[in-house]
Amino acid sequence: MTKLNDAGREIWFSRILWSYLPTHWKGFTIALGIIAVTLAACFLMDSRMSGLFIAPLLAGSALMLWICERHSPSRQ
Repeated sequence: MTKLNDAGREIWFSRILWSYLPTHWKGFTIALGIIAVTLAACFLMDSRMSGLFIAPLLAGSALMLWICERHSPSRQ
């Protein structure tokens, strides 16, 4: 049976201390995909526009945080 959070979404991540860990295959897939795209974008931006590699890193981190918050158990 699928576990749902208070908003009715599947739980893919669990919060441990200050970080989120994937607990479902969809969470692992999303995390690995975002990490791969973010790293590729960082390397491409750094080779073409040195100094701007931080932009995709911040965007990937923000996207990952949003997805983790959305698909984790809701706080009481």
